[in-house]
Amino acid sequence: MCNKNIEKKYKIIFENAGIPIYTISKDGKILEANKAAAELFETDLNNLIGKKIEDFYFNIDDRKVFLEALQKNKKLKNYHIKFKTAKNKIIDVLANVEMWDDEDSEILHQGTLVNITDLIGLTNKLKNLELMKYNAQLIRNLISDMKDKLTELLVINDLLQMTHNGNAYLIKSESLLENMSKLIGKYENLFPDDNITREKIDLANFLLEHKKLFKEIFSESLNITLVLNTENATIMSDYTQILQIFTSILQNSAEAIMAKGEEKGKIEIILNEKDIKGHTYLSDGKYIEIIIKDNGIGIKEDNLQNIFSVEYTAKAGKGKGLSLPVILSIINALNGDIKIESIYGVGTTVTILLPVLNNEEENEHFDELELFDELDSNKTVFFVDDDDIIREAFAANLEKRGFNLIQSNNPQDALEKLKEYFPLIDIAVIDIRMPGMTGGKLYETIKEKYGHLPVIFISGYEDDDEIMSIKSNYTFLKKPFSTDDLVAEINKNLKVDNRWMK
Repeated sequence: MCNKNIEKKYKIIFENAGIPIYTISKDGKILEANKAAAELFETDLNNLIGKKIEDFYFNIDDRKVFLEALQKNKKLKNYHIKFKTAKNKIIDVLANVEMWDDEDSEILHQGTLVNITDLIGLTNKLKNLELMKYNAQLIRNLISDMKDKLTELLVINDLLQMTHNGNAYLIKSESLLENMSKLIGKYENLFPDDNITREKIDLANFLLEHKKLFKEIFSESLNITLVLNTENATIMSDYTQILQIFTSILQNSAEAIMAKGEEKGKIEIILNEKDIKGHTYLSDGKYIEIIIKDNGIGIKEDNLQNIFSVEYTAKAGKGKGLSLPVILSIINALNGDIKIESIYGVGTTVTILLPVLNNEEENEHFDELELFDELDSNKTVFFVDDDDIIREAFAANLEKRGFNLIQSNNPQDALEKLKEYFPLIDIAVIDIRMPGMTGGKLYETIKEKYGHLPVIFISGYEDDDEIMSIKSNYTFLKKPFSTDDLVAEINKNLKVDNRWMK
């Protein structure tokens, strides 16, 4: 392949990488940077390129120490730097940098950055919080997001390495990505997963049983009212987590009422059943809506938008309950949502959505570990995606895991390949938005001509009518996703399909 194509693919990876990447000139200016780097420094690329990197140092003396260490070692791994952004926000980053080996080049060094401000804040907070395990869960979620972004970059880099063996840019990129992966692994080891026991919990009965306890904990003078508008309020959750969530939110309400000096403090808890469709990230289905209203002092509008941030919690949190970021983490893990609305001087309303446990979920439960234990080798995946880099990268990684791959880059070619290969195909992975024919139309054509075929739809979008319809009827993965995510869904679909055929 010609050098222009190699440069084009490298440029695509560089510009769209989820991790900040940059190069620095010998006179200390930022020569190159990607979108992620501009977002890290809270500016745009036009304002970032050409700026002196020392202007972003929180302490200018740290720049001198950094350069001395770099000159001595030629390469620095996980080097801690304090920066200030264009908006004067102080951030902590870990840098992996390497001296440029071409003396004639204007480049001094290149590197990648990881913003660990939240990680440091959370780690410090763990020392003083009574419920450390919940904060650890929040950090695990953050680490998981970082691992997904790294996996996407590594999977593309692996493909390019196979097609352009020896390319200096790719070798350096792989080294930097591997260093970041090891760093994340170290943080992950600090927060091993806890065994959470989930059980059926009827929220209506739960609240009736605990109403007296809540009044005793906070204040007998509080008027706590329950409004139960549904008989189907059963969820799957850890009992202690649910108790802690209610206790913490009610404690916040009680403190807000005391801060206002309200003699007749009122807290109202309402349970509703809601049908959710087209939510930004919640799956369609039935949910329990938990509304907790108080007539306390409320939250100022400037603080309301930062209510779930670690920085806000550290400044404002004086209670003994869970912090709001931890509550958010637990509710997200339960596939739910939380929203807080408030008018300063009037009161606050907290709304929580949690999925209802229905009969199908109760009777048809698959153990996630079994999905990997029963993974069959030599299964054939038909991968249809017009994005060559993504398709070939995932195909290469699936082949490494023992799958056979048949690839197609457009619907017309896919239909031609199916004439020959359909009996050999176990499952299809189909991109939804492709030129000429959508993935949904392609699958309908496949069913008409050949009959049933397990399918996983993929897309970088999820908001049009066709995608919403597909999400309600088939497995859907939103780009970007990791190879592990795809393997899990392939195996799950094959397992379900085998049971269906039996």
